[in-house]
Amino acid sequence: MLETAFLALVVFNSSTAIVARSVLDFGWIGTPEGDAIFGLVVVEDLVTAGLFGVLSAVVGGGSGWSLAAALLAGLSFLVALTAVSLHGSDVVERAFRPLGSELFVLASLGATAVVGGLGVLTRTSEAVAAFLAGSVFRNAGLLPEAERYLAPVRDVFAVAFFVWVGVRTDPGVVGRVGPFIAVASVVTLGGQVVSGYYAGRAFGLDPDGAVRMGTALTPRGEFSLVIAAFLATAGTTPILTEVIPAFTVGYVLVTSVVGSVLVRQADTLAAVRRRVWA
Repeated sequence: MLETAFLALVVFNSSTAIVARSVLDFGWIGTPEGDAIFGLVVVEDLVTAGLFGVLSAVVGGGSGWSLAAALLAGLSFLVALTAVSLHGSDVVERAFRPLGSELFVLASLGATAVVGGLGVLTRTSEAVAAFLAGSVFRNAGLLPEAERYLAPVRDVFAVAFFVWVGVRTDPGVVGRVGPFIAVASVVTLGGQVVSGYYAGRAFGLDPDGAVRMGTALTPRGEFSLVIAAFLATAGTTPILTEVIPAFTVGYVLVTSVVGSVLVRQADTLAAVRRRVWA
């Protein structure tokens, strides 16, 4: 059951980085479909972060009152971070806005380390805690400063993160789960296009905009790999520590490549839809 829940979480979340880049590259920023895409991606990230926090608390959490206490601590921590993100942005802005480049980097990394440490203590996962810490900075209006000062640090840590994922992934296991990767990719890519289309229509988009929304949401990426990296070190069964991380690496590679192609062909798919459903 736990393995199934983690696997569902891996295939659920769209890649925020790839989606954002696609929206910018194709000039959809500020358009109705761009707003709908970003809104849905934010909801996906919040849902994924919350569920990942709960599941990470369950891994190795024992049973009975100890597990209940761990879940309560983790959920309380997530609620507190969300409250700070929604209502404490003014305080955060006043604390960080006056800082220069070096102090901003040091203060940001220090705050993130503290929040991540609290995530570990509450068994929520430092990745979830860091994600919500980033939302605090965004809501505080510090996105330009974060992009300017933290981008080089981000790139260094990103390289180290992917190296670690590669070190922990057995290529032989990836090959053995290849058929499952193929099936999951076909089902989820097709399902995302269809569900994204109807979600776009529910947002009030025209049919062509709804097709763009469906294709833009197909790539999977960074959060799925965060889950894989967590399971590789904290998993309690061979499926959690080996099979799901290997599946995730292959699945992300396939969906990110094919999903990017689908986004580029969104208008072609919209034209096909008009001919078929007209």
